[in-house]
Amino acid sequence: MSTVDPAAERRRRELARSRSRSRSRSRGPVLGVGTALGLLVFGGAWGLFGVGIADMAAYPVGTGYLTEDTEPVNDLPGFF
Repeated sequence: MSTVDPAAERRRRELARSRSRSRSRSRGPVLGVGTALGLLVFGGAWGLFGVGIADMAAYPVGTGYLTEDTEPVNDLPGFF
């Protein structure tokens, strides 16, 4: 025979459930902000990579021997 009060045990379980629910809800926005920042950094890196590729296409490597009077100076710094 059990010596535990069923009503008290029910209250204890409900309290434990409500605490676990509140903890899981509090982590949601933090994970969302972290994911958004990660995607922003990732997208920025790909954007800089794209600018570098476009810069290389505009100024091919093989034209390095040309002087400034025949080819404009490349003022864009190499990102990657």
